[in-house]
Amino acid sequence: MIGDHLRSKKQRVSRLIAPMSDLVPLPQSLSLLRSLLTDPVVEVSKLVPVVEKDTALTAALLRLCNSAQFGLQRKVGSVKEGLVLIGNVPFLKLAISVGMTGIFRPKMPGYGLQKEDLWAHCLATAHAASEIVKGIGHPELEGRAFPAGLLHDVGMIVLDEPLVRHREQGRAVENQETRDMEQDATGVDRDEVGAALVELWKFPEALVNAVRWHHDPQTSRDFGPLVVAVHAGERIARAAGIGADGVTSDDPLESLEDLGIPASIYEDLRDRLPTITRNLQGIV
Repeated sequence: MIGDHLRSKKQRVSRLIAPMSDLVPLPQSLSLLRSLLTDPVVEVSKLVPVVEKDTALTAALLRLCNSAQFGLQRKVGSVKEGLVLIGNVPFLKLAISVGMTGIFRPKMPGYGLQKEDLWAHCLATAHAASEIVKGIGHPELEGRAFPAGLLHDVGMIVLDEPLVRHREQGRAVENQETRDMEQDATGVDRDEVGAALVELWKFPEALVNAVRWHHDPQTSRDFGPLVVAVHAGERIARAAGIGADGVTSDDPLESLEDLGIPASIYEDLRDRLPTITRNLQGIV
């Protein structure tokens, strides 16, 4: 019976993501991003020709280098100069942000979200997750924590249309939790769908696991710092008022301390995330 149930869920997920099979998040730079995720010390000389073919990524790179964050006395005008200036891990964050921006920015009526709502939430979660892994002693995971945080709710882009139909058919229950509504409408939830989509895009297994289990990290087979960081990053984003489904008042300090996230990290990120997120949105 359990096996039949799991197979049925996988079939539902496969049907839902089938229309997304041709959607590649980084049309010209996906292979580059995969390389950086597996080898964060790729030489700049190998990155330059790939970046130069992606006009959106090139423009974002130069905007970042010439932003107030760096405060340079002269303008950076070349891809090579920009890559040397910011380094591979910050570039990885920038690359995946540019690649996903068009997917996350539209309105999502199934969830009652306005344009940019989900994008802001995912950027906030991504930044928080990347700061958390450094703060809890795993700086080597920064380059994976940001993409994992950015992708954590990617399943919502697949489930938005089924939720619209669910509401139009009058099947939605008033004040129902959105995750329960996802189950009612499709038989699966955003985490299952999102993990399948991330796997379809051939991202590393660690990112697939983080997307799949970030809502309940203690049930993960890989109950490690990356899953915890994405879970905590999302909770802190909500506490900072940057929620993706209307839940923005959650104060998770006690539960996060149980997972090894110090109060100082929580409070610092909660206070700074709104400004940081606006700055990120301006760059990408």
